[in-house]
Amino acid sequence: CNCSFPPSTTTTTWAASASAASSAAAYRRLAYLDSMTGLQNRTAFIEEQQKDEPTAECTYILFDINNLKQINDQYGHQKGDSVIIAAARCIKDIFGKHGRCFRIGGDEFVVILQDWPKAKTETQLVRMRQRIRQENEKGAPPLDIAIGCAVRQQDETAEQLFHQADVNMYEEKQRMKRQKINLDESQGKDERLSPETGDFEGL
Repeated sequence: CNCSFPPSTTTTTWAASASAASSAAAYRRLAYLDSMTGLQNRTAFIEEQQKDEPTAECTYILFDINNLKQINDQYGHQKGDSVIIAAARCIKDIFGKHGRCFRIGGDEFVVILQDWPKAKTETQLVRMRQRIRQENEKGAPPLDIAIGCAVRQQDETAEQLFHQADVNMYEEKQRMKRQKINLDESQGKDERLSPETGDFEGL
């Protein structure tokens, strides 16, 4: 006969449990995800640091977007957000297949590479610079990122490794600022040159 039977209590309970487990897993993933960039967030980064074993080979790469406040002031926060998203896209393109990528602050990102040779890191950093230049071909506002890298030495903790990468990133940021100042001064001098004589005007 063509009879239909209601689902058993066991089947219903199993389906409800599976659905609840799936929802819990989805919420957990979202809890560790940065909604703007799709990278892992600061919570995920802190947990990763807590799980770290000081004897494991590890490389930290810290990224900091330069001049984000000026971009927000000049172009608006929507453009500022687009710069953050572009930075995340570059980082994910270059490092996403090799390590874990985190956004840990408004303009700060971290990549953690496990068992990763130093020579390969240098190669990827060159590719990262190339990727940033490619992104900047799309036009203003420009994407400018200071990068600091640290490779674990003699059982350094995750916190020590992060600190060293942060120090190296800050030195890079200062170097980039000095470079920009020198470039601006050089361009200013060029603008003051007399086109007829090549002498500085007003001197």
